[in-house]
Amino acid sequence: MDNHGGIWHSRGALALVDGQFYRLMAGGQPRAGKMRIQRHLSNMLAGTIATFTTVPVVNVDFNPVWVPWILPTVIMSPLITWWNIRIAKGSRDPARA
Repeated sequence: MDNHGGIWHSRGALALVDGQFYRLMAGGQPRAGKMRIQRHLSNMLAGTIATFTTVPVVNVDFNPVWVPWILPTVIMSPLITWWNIRIAKGSRDPARA
């Protein structure tokens, strides 16, 4: 038996949480604000982490086996943090962030 139902349930839950976030945000802040951009970039980079985790876990035999699971997170999480700080500061020049 496959687990495709679980995948769709988690995607649906994420969509509901994002929808709630954007609905609440629309009440007091502009839709093009920094919070929306930060949230969007965080979600996109998290999806990138998921992709870069899936490819080596499925296609590469590596010992120890936990390295392909953790390496993309270790590499990309600082990038997410840096990008969010940069957006929060409003800097368009990466050297100033």
